Amino acid sequence: ALRHLQADGSIGTVRLPAGPRLPPSHQHADDITIHTDSIASAKIAIDGAIMPFCQASGSVLNLSKSTGLMLGDHASLQGLEPTTGITFAAPTASVKHLGVPLTTGDRAAAAANAWQRLVGAVAARVRHWSAHSLTLPGRVYVAKQLMASTITHLASFIEPPPAQLKAMQRLIDGFILHQPIGHPSADRPLRGRPSAAIKALPGSEGGLAAPDIDLQATALRAKTAARLLHPQRRPWKALAHLGFKIGRAHV
Repeated sequence: ALRHLQADGSIGTVRLPAGPRLPPSHQHADDITIHTDSIASAKIAIDGAIMPFCQASGSVLNLSKSTGLMLGDHASLQGLEPTTGITFAAPTASVKHLGVPLTTGDRAAAAANAWQRLVGAVAARVRHWSAHSLTLPGRVYVAKQLMASTITHLASFIEPPPAQLKAMQRLIDGFILHQPIGHPSADRPLRGRPSAAIKALPGSEGGLAAPDIDLQATALRAKTAARLLHPQRRPWKALAHLGFKIGRAHV
């Protein structure tokens, strides 16, 4: 329904830097994000596509939990927008799209906050699993499957800031070496056998195949880069190219 509204000119969508228009929405399970070029188009999208879908499917749109964000050269909009009933975030704030923060403000701060939440999640799992008696291979397995795996989604889009990267690696290393630390930012050396350089090697090379968060995050972003190099045209590639350019500039 949204694509029909876009095709017949009823709604306008966001224009990408390279010229083409974005699709009118991104969806995952019960999470939907619409992209329009004006408040008027957003209102038509809600009334002409989303509400009819809700009526037909029995779904319910909770506008009180919906958040808007102004992008580009639009005038700043903050607070409840009466036409749509959606609350718009402050220009310097961030909103999450499928777990990834979007902001027109401080990108570094938004990234740090998102990664800090993952550090907290890993710390909670370390506390839980440290109470269990596990062999060294068992701790490595738990660290890989239940701790390092938490970064998979976010790391595919946002490079981990150094402070959060170090904190998460220390938490995981402390768990594997059976030396849980009181706080992920503690500076007490983690001493163990094998060393950090060895334990990350695969078993065939004498290591433990323990998680290396930095390498893991780099590999996940490399997968995105590989998809960028594929000749298939996709609207998301224009923004992804821009993101990689900004990342290189920061380095």
